[in-house]
Amino acid sequence: GLLSWLVLIPTIALFGEGRMTPLFPATTLISQMSPDEIWSRYIRYIGAGAVAAGGIINLVKAMPTIIDSFRASFRDLRLSDEGAAARPRTERDLPLSLVLGGSLALTLFMAFLPQLKAVPGFGVSLLSAITIVLFGFFFSVVSSRITGELGSSSNPISGMAIATLMGTCLIFIVLGWTGHAYTAAALSIGTVVGIAASNAGTTSQDLKTSFLVGGTPWRQQVAIMVGVLTSVLVIGWTLQVLNRNNTRIQEAAYDVVLSPRPDARVMTGPDGQSYRLARAGGMATLPDGAYL
Repeated sequence: GLLSWLVLIPTIALFGEGRMTPLFPATTLISQMSPDEIWSRYIRYIGAGAVAAGGIINLVKAMPTIIDSFRASFRDLRLSDEGAAARPRTERDLPLSLVLGGSLALTLFMAFLPQLKAVPGFGVSLLSAITIVLFGFFFSVVSSRITGELGSSSNPISGMAIATLMGTCLIFIVLGWTGHAYTAAALSIGTVVGIAASNAGTTSQDLKTSFLVGGTPWRQQVAIMVGVLTSVLVIGWTLQVLNRNNTRIQEAAYDVVLSPRPDARVMTGPDGQSYRLARAGGMATLPDGAYL
C-alpha cells in the first residue's frame, strides 16, 4: 500500500503526464486521472502480478514439503491398514486416495453443473472445472503458507482472485472464447478459486492450532468438510430464494427467436399466463439472459 501510493502512483502520474494517447488498459489520458483512477487502472494489476509472482516463489519454496507429503501419502497407500494405523494419532490425515478421488469427483460435478454451461459445449465446462482445480491447488498452497507465516488478515485473496481472472481470460483469449457468456464463466472461476484460497488459509490456521493442542488432523478435516457443505447448502438455498422472489420480468425491446428445452422450468408471466424459461448464452443474435 505505501509503495503504491507514495511511489508508484506519483511515478505513473509524472511520466504519463505528457502522453497524448491513453495507455492501455485505461481509456483516458493519465494527466486527466485522479490517484484513485490510476490505482484502479494500473496499480491493481501490478498488485495482482506481484501476488502471482510471490505465489510462484512460495510454491517453489514449498515444493519439497509438498513432494514429501505426497511421498508419505503414496507410502500409506501401499501400507496395510495396520501399518497406517501405526502412525502417531497427531499425524493421521485423510488418505490420499480419498483426496484424489474427491478432486476428480468435484471436477466432474463442476463440469456437469448447469451454472457453468452458459456457453454451449461441454468443452467449456470441462476446461472451466479443470482450471478451477489447478488454480485452486496453486493458490491454496500460497494462501496456506501466507496464513501460517503472517496470519489470515494478511492473506491477499483479492490479488489471488485477480491473478486467476487474468490467467483464465488469457486461456480463453488464446482459444478464441470471447463474449459475455465467457466473461461470466471467467468470473465464476475466479470466484470459486478465491473461496478455495480463503478456505485453505483458514483450514491451515485451524490445523496449526490443532497441532499445538494435540488434535487429530483427519477428524478435524472431516469436521471442516461437514461445515463447508452445510454452509454451501444453507447459503445456496438462501440465495436461490432471494433470487426467485426478487426477479423482475420486463418486455424485450427486440425480437426474440429462442426455443426452450422440453424440460425447461415453467414460470408465470406478468400477464398471468404460463411460459417456459429459456436461457441464451454466447449467441451472436441475442443478448445473454433468461427469456420467457
